[in-house]
Amino acid sequence: MKKKISDRDYRYKRDMAVRPVEWIRDYVMLDAKALLKSGKYTVQQVSDMLNFPNQSFFGTYFKKESGVSPKAYMSGK
Repeated sequence: MKKKISDRDYRYKRDMAVRPVEWIRDYVMLDAKALLKSGKYTVQQVSDMLNFPNQSFFGTYFKKESGVSPKAYMSGK
């Protein structure tokens, strides 16, 4: 086990290098993108489903992380 932990390519060690806040951000964005692309939900509904305080905050967060607004992402722009 000590050899695996000291091995730079050991997957567990690499995965642990990701901070929890980064993992959560990536997970939320993956969920948001999937929900928006499905076409089943409005931006407001996705915002509510992901427990954002309001649609405006969700839009700002989404644009900061992805570079496009939720509406533009839904339409493929």
